Formats: sequence, C-alpha cells, structure tokens
Amino acid sequence: MLQAIFEYAKTNFGGFISDAIILGAIAFLLKLYFTNSFQKKLESHKGEVNSQLEEVKHKQQRVFKEFDLYTTKRHEIYPELHKKVELAIGHILTNVRHYPDFTTFHTGELEDYMEDNNFSQMDRHLILETHTNNREGAAQLIRDVMRVVDYNEARSTWDDANAYFILNELYLTEQVSELTRSFLSNLFDYWTANDPRYGFDLELNREKRVLREETLPKQRVEFKKILKKGLSESFSE
Repeated sequence: MLQAIFEYAKTNFGGFISDAIILGAIAFLLKLYFTNSFQKKLESHKGEVNSQLEEVKHKQQRVFKEFDLYTTKRHEIYPELHKKVELAIGHILTNVRHYPDFTTFHTGELEDYMEDNNFSQMDRHLILETHTNNREGAAQLIRDVMRVVDYNEARSTWDDANAYFILNELYLTEQVSELTRSFLSNLFDYWTANDPRYGFDLELNREKRVLREETLPKQRVEFKKILKKGLSESFSE
C-alpha cells in the first residue's frame, strides 16, 4: 500500500500535495473545533461547579449563624428559666411567713399594715371592728387574709415561670422541655393542695407530703443538673 501511495505521489505530485494540504487543513480545523468545544464545555462546567460551591458555602454560613444564635439564646434562657422556677419554688414550697404580734398594734398601725398589703375594704372594716373588742380575733383574721395573699402571690410566681417556659420552649432541648413541664406541673399541684380555704384532709396531706419530700426535691436536683449539662454542651459544640 505504501508503494501505491508513493507511485501516486510521483505521477500526481501536484494533486497529492494539494490533497495533503486540504486534509491537513481539515484536520487542523477539526482539532481546533473540538478543542474550542471542549474548552467551552469545561468552562461551563467549572462555572456550574463554582456556583454550586458558592451556594453550599452560603447555606453553611447560614447554618453556622443560626446555630450561633440558637446557642446564644440558650445561654440567655437557661439561667433565666432556672431563676424563675427557683422563685416559684421559694414561694410555694417555703411559703411560711412570720407575722408580727398584731394584738399590740394600734388602730392606725393596723390601717397602715392593711394598706401596704392591699387588704380589701370589706376585710379592713371587719378587722378594725373586731379589733375594738377582740384583738386576738382581729389578729387571727389578719393572718388568715395574709395566708390568702401569700398563696396568691405564690401563684403569680408560678404563672411567671410557666409563661417564660412556654414562650421560650422552642430553644430548649426535648429533655429539658419535658422535665420542666413535669416539674412545673407537680409544683402547681402542690400549690393547689395548699389552698388555705381547704380543710384538713388526710389523703390530701399524704399527697402533699410525697410531693414536698420526694417528688419535687428530686426534680429540683434533676432540673438544675440538666440545665448545667445543656450549657456545658453548648460551650463544647
């Protein structure tokens, strides 16, 4: 075959050269076309990859930012939640007030005391009237009213803690949320059982003792422990 090509080149030299040039030009143009096409596809692919990388980078930055905000919020909420729950515990579990000896109070002193503690007009009138002839009876009436005042004040601290919990539950872990809900529920049950309007009830007293001596102290320890754990974990994340 090589011999045939050689003979063709000898007899048709001009045509052979012309064909070779044409074929060479075609080959060059084809190479140039495919090279340019490949370069364009490569640049297009690189552009798509870079765009995807930028999108991933943006999403990653957004996730990091949201996580940072979540962690910061948690560090604000956990201590405040603990403080509010502790205030409620203090008012409900240790709702013991030492009253002065009201039998030694003069009428003006009684009026000032009842004014400072927001006694109703009806209670004030009854106490002052009783105080005229029966100071011990008036003193007992004052203590009865004050027990109701303290009882209602304890409820307001529970309401405050519960409202804070509900409003910020989104930022709590599932474990913290469940324990807080259970703890506040048991604390409310104990507050209800201590209503000063209730008379003596053996079964109710038994339930109160279990809550006061077993359930609530145990949950109080667990509550503080789980909050500390949550804060320490967020520091290490």
